[in-house]
Amino acid sequence: MQFLDRATEVLCADGKPRLLHAYAAIEPHLRNALLFVMDCDGDTPAEYKGQVDLVLTTNRDAEADILLMLDPATRAGVELFGPTRSTADEAIDRMNEVVDRAAVVAAIVGSMLKAARGRGLKVQRGSGPTARAIELLDFLKPEMVEELSSVDSVGELVGRIQSVLAWGIDEAAAVEGDVLLDLGRECRRHRRVNCEGCLIQRSANGHHFVQAIAAMHSSETRGQYQVANVAMVLRTAATYSPLRSWPTLKRIQRWEEMSGYQVLRR
Repeated sequence: MQFLDRATEVLCADGKPRLLHAYAAIEPHLRNALLFVMDCDGDTPAEYKGQVDLVLTTNRDAEADILLMLDPATRAGVELFGPTRSTADEAIDRMNEVVDRAAVVAAIVGSMLKAARGRGLKVQRGSGPTARAIELLDFLKPEMVEELSSVDSVGELVGRIQSVLAWGIDEAAAVEGDVLLDLGRECRRHRRVNCEGCLIQRSANGHHFVQAIAAMHSSETRGQYQVANVAMVLRTAATYSPLRSWPTLKRIQRWEEMSGYQVLRR
């Protein structure tokens, strides 16, 4: 990542279970030069929270952090939407709109899948060794994503994912009810119900976030970029200006101060 010092070595853990296993297996005095960074996706055991050398992302995962907190729209907007807009400002405005709409879609899908898992329902395509996480475009056509980027679309989104995952009618109704309850609960930060911002922070998975952006881009540009291309553009478009207010970065800096090691570029 462009924010890391060149001397920093990065090792991907290939999943939260392996990362937590490694963290628990290494004795604290041997972890002095190790910093663990993990997605904050809602199922982190309590004993791992608040550890200085185990940093959790601010949003559901690192990709969501980049999209929501590091303003990739300024750079990515020109590349992704420049061909369909008259000026760079128009392209950036469109990118910001797409990010906002994609965040809502990703949050609703994240809330749906969480509710389904809580009820023991199927949340993957296929079974056995070929099973994989469900993709946004498994149940939505690209041109439909923007149309359904509203909390008023919960019922239709549940219906479409139901048909792909073969949930029963009662099961789908229960999931829809859970999502509406999730939306309607009062958030602790703002003390209000139907708070889209807090729903996005706790439920928007970066993978679905990027897929929603790619779908809206594909619908507008007739498939110029695939999901992987859009993801790469967004990752490399993150800017330095919002870094000081990024909570994840502040947690890393706290570890640097306490450990005496440096992992961030100065």
